[in-house]
Amino acid sequence: MYKVTVEDTFYAEHAVKMPGGEIEPSHGHDWRVRVCAAAKELDEYGFAFEFKDFRKALNIVISNIGQNLNELELNGQHPTTELVCKHFYDKMQLLLNSAELEYVEIEEEKGCLVRYSKD
Repeated sequence: MYKVTVEDTFYAEHAVKMPGGEIEPSHGHDWRVRVCAAAKELDEYGFAFEFKDFRKALNIVISNIGQNLNELELNGQHPTTELVCKHFYDKMQLLLNSAELEYVEIEEEKGCLVRYSKD
């Protein structure tokens, strides 16, 4: 099994509802997102995925989220890192419909990250 990963960073703000109901002040992060897909076979050129195409899909998702994550459609929920990670997974899966996504991982700040996969 071949596993190919691309990553990028983006800046965005969010404000989430904390346990107890308090909404924290809006604040920003330099988010790091990593996407991993798997392929059992290589194409005729020896590629599992062309990095350029894989990265282009990731850039499309990043460019469509804007700089305020509270504006994402998350079924009325606040944009926790967990929900933002699943959002990326779902959008990447739509763009890479033939790919088998392994996971999406998002790091909100150094050492604080979430990984989402179907399993």
